[in-house]
Amino acid sequence: MMCSERCHDAQVTRDVGGDPPAGRPGRGDAAPRHRPWAAVVPYRTSLRVYEPDGAVGWADTPRPEAVPISDEPLAAFRRLIGTPPTVAPATTSGAAYLLTAGRQRFWCPVDERQRCWSALRAARDDGATLLRASFPPHVLDDADADYERWSGAHPDTVPHVRTSSWHVPIRWFAAFEDGERVVERGPEPSVVYRTTMVQARRRLSRTHALLRRTAPRDRLTGAVRDLGSWVNEFHPRGVLELDYGGLVELLGLDEVAGDPSVASMQEVFAALGDGRDRDAWSRYRTVVDRWRSVQRMSRAS
Repeated sequence: MMCSERCHDAQVTRDVGGDPPAGRPGRGDAAPRHRPWAAVVPYRTSLRVYEPDGAVGWADTPRPEAVPISDEPLAAFRRLIGTPPTVAPATTSGAAYLLTAGRQRFWCPVDERQRCWSALRAARDDGATLLRASFPPHVLDDADADYERWSGAHPDTVPHVRTSSWHVPIRWFAAFEDGERVVERGPEPSVVYRTTMVQARRRLSRTHALLRRTAPRDRLTGAVRDLGSWVNEFHPRGVLELDYGGLVELLGLDEVAGDPSVASMQEVFAALGDGRDRDAWSRYRTVVDRWRSVQRMSRAS
C-alpha cells in the first residue's frame, strides 16, 4: 500500500508545498492570531479525503496548487464582505491541501466553488432567512445558474471535503480509532484524526451492517450509510482526515485534544454488538449531549 495501515505512525504532516517542515516550535505563550472573520464565518470542522499523487481527476486544471488550510475561512470572509457579496469563487482553481508521509504525497482538492454551491442549495432547502438577508436575489439566482452549467459539464464530480459548523457530526467518528489522533501544539495548533481509506471503508461498512441489524430506523444508520458511500467514491489508497478546525480556537487545544468521542462511539458499537442495547444507547446519549452543549454556544450572546 502507498500509505501504511496506521498512517498516523508515518509522521504525516501538512505542508504548503515542497518538503515537509523539519519541526514546529511549541505554542508557549504566543499570542493568538487575530482572525477578523471569526464573527462572520462560523467555527467549522472538516472531513477531508486526500488521494495519492496522480490519482485526483481535476475538473478544469491540469495540476494541483498547494495552499494552506488556514486560508479557507479568510477567503470566505472576503467573499461575504464584498460589494456585492459573492456566493462562490468566480472560477474553479487547482487549489488543494497537501499531506506528506515520507516521500508520499496526498492531495485534497479544495473544491471550494462546488462546496459553496452545495451549501447554497442546502440553505435554500432549509428556507434560511439569514441567506436571504445576506445576498441580493440576483446574486443567488446567478449562483444557481452557474451551478447548473458547471454540474451539467461535470456530473460525476464529488467534493473531497465535508464541513460542519459548531460541532463534529457523530457519524464522522465511526471511521476512526482513538489511537489515530494527531495533536499539533505549534503556532497553528490543531487536532485531527487520520486513517487510511482502507480502514475507513472497513469500519464504516462494519458499523452500518451493525446498525442496520440493531437500529434499522435510527437516523444514525442512514447517516453512516451515506458517509460510507461518499468515501467509496475515492481512491482506495487515500487518507481520510477529521479536523476539529475552528473548535480548537473556540474551546481550547487541551479540551479538544482530550475529546473522548471517537473512543466513546467505539464503545457504543461494541455494546450494540454484544447485545447490551441499554448500555449502548446510554453511552450514545452522552456523546450527543456533549456536542449539543457545544452547538448551543452558537446562540450565546
